[in-house]
Amino acid sequence: MKIVALAICALVCLTASSPPKPPPILDRYIHSDDFSISDLEWMRGAFPEASQSEKIEYNSVDDWLKECSVAARAEISNDLQAMGIENPKLDLTSHSYPICDQFASKPMLGAFANFEDFSKAVASTRPIFQTLVATTDLAEMIAGPTTTSLADELMHRPMSEQIYRNAISWTQLSKPVEGIPTLTAQQKPVLLAMLISEIRKRDRANTAWMKQIISLHGWPTFSLVGEDASRKAWLIVQHADHDPVFQLKVLRLMEPLARQNEVSPKDYAYLYDRVILKISGMQRYATQVTCAAGKRIPMPLADEEKMPDYRRSAGLEPFEEYLNQFPYSCPPD
Repeated sequence: MKIVALAICALVCLTASSPPKPPPILDRYIHSDDFSISDLEWMRGAFPEASQSEKIEYNSVDDWLKECSVAARAEISNDLQAMGIENPKLDLTSHSYPICDQFASKPMLGAFANFEDFSKAVASTRPIFQTLVATTDLAEMIAGPTTTSLADELMHRPMSEQIYRNAISWTQLSKPVEGIPTLTAQQKPVLLAMLISEIRKRDRANTAWMKQIISLHGWPTFSLVGEDASRKAWLIVQHADHDPVFQLKVLRLMEPLARQNEVSPKDYAYLYDRVILKISGMQRYATQVTCAAGKRIPMPLADEEKMPDYRRSAGLEPFEEYLNQFPYSCPPD
């Protein structure tokens, strides 16, 4: 049993590394390797009216974020190459360290004329975000696991990140919806940044927890935890985009299990595209799409001709039917 546990740990256990040292301007914002996304005073230097020293300080944060990304990508690339992946691309998502990720979640500034406008938007959005966090925490407490079974824990683990992900649609509403408070054009990018920051923290926490579960139990199969709970385990890994090494290791764990009907073939297909597209630039099942010329198209395919057969073999609906499930239309070019 000890040998099996060590073998599984070799698949999923990673050594934590330290990010580059943050610039001095951020010292007052970082507490125990975390910071509050609702405190955005450090962004003053991003605005035209900022003093030269403020602009230099803000640029030092941007330089640090780039340094974080380069260092993290180098580590991930080395780990992937050790797993047999030659020249991994890592083109489709950002990869960084936890604390760097938090500062990289900063709002887009196109909606603001100056820092005063920005500060007012942050101040008015902060209580909205804090209320959402409090209600999410309350929901987790009330609807949390009622037993200590792994299946029960898995069923409830993704609850908070799903709430925050669904809340993103609130920032994308183009017209008022009855019963939903209307956000101003200035509040939307601020709330979006706060939500992304919280999602990234929850995803990292869930990933760390999932690694522990796999090291103890192996992959949560249908036989071990039931189909619903097994699919929750997959969901956690699907959202571990900050850790493609772990995603690839899980993909390799799931591959034989999919053939044995111990995991969902659909889940395997979605994770395959999520991971392989990220590290090779190509996908197989067309689960990852993008917008072009005002319509959704699949991101690059390894074999476009075989794609319908691949989808069919995984139990996925035809691609055109899949596209009809998206709630929002692509913006016109």
